[in-house]
This record gives sequence, structure tokens and C-alpha cells, in this order.
Amino acid sequence: MSTQIQSWEELIFPVIVIYLLSCNVAFSSTENWYAIRNSEGTIGKSPIHLSLQSYSFGGQANIKGSYYYDKYRSPIPIFGIKTPTSTTLCEIHSKKEYNDCLKKGIKYDVSTCPFQLSIHDNVMIGIWSNQGKTFKVNLTESSSLDSHIYKKASTAI
Repeated sequence: MSTQIQSWEELIFPVIVIYLLSCNVAFSSTENWYAIRNSEGTIGKSPIHLSLQSYSFGGQANIKGSYYYDKYRSPIPIFGIKTPTSTTLCEIHSKKEYNDCLKKGIKYDVSTCPFQLSIHDNVMIGIWSNQGKTFKVNLTESSSLDSHIYKKASTAI
């Protein structure tokens, strides 16, 4: 089950981000108030693509994005908490969950989130667990963009 995006603003930003990241160039910076990381890998044996936008300001959730199974190519919105060594991600399955968690910032119980990942360099490994099913997750960063590079590019225009 996936959430339908209602406004053009919610649709256009991911399109722009995907376009910018299609160059497959990785950047790094010490100024990371905003960063985008794209990864490829598997949940169990199923190939997936995952895109995360992280922020170093705001409420409890400091990361959001989406992932999709390569077989279906239907994005599943996600949000969660990222620390320097781990990431916990929750899936969004309805417009109400989207509004409550991402727009209103209502707190949530991270222990119920299906993704529990640890970060090692450009690799995230861990588990996806939901409704009694558990699968290993293995993701490798394929591209990234951070606020420092964005600022340089926007001032050059």
C-alpha cells in the first residue's frame, strides 16, 4: 500500500533530486545540515533502491525519503531517526500517517519501525521486520548530495 502525493510541490522536489543525483557523483562536506543519500541493495533477496534526505535541525524525525522494490517500482515513503552509526526507518502507509509524522511532527514509537540499520562507511546493514517477517538488509550508497555542494552550485548560477 502506498501513499498518493497530492500537491505538485510534493512531486516536483523528488524529481529534481533524482535528476541532480543521476550524475552518480558523491560529495562530502563538514557542513551537513541537509544531505541526500541514495543507496542500492536488497531486503532479503529482493533488490531495492532507497533515497534518504537527512536534516540536522527540527523535531524528533531527522530523516525522510522513500524506497522501492525494483520489481514493482512503487515508492514507499519513509521517515525516521539517523545517528552517526545507525538509522531507524518507519514506513508511511496512509495520508493520515504522512500528515501526522512529516507535516505535523507528531512523535512516534521508533521500536515499531521495520528498518533497524547500522552504518559502516558507505554501507548500511541490518534488518527489516514487520508482522512476524524478518529479512536482512544490505545497502550500498550509490550517490549523494549535501548542503555545501548545493550552496556552491546555487551561487554559481
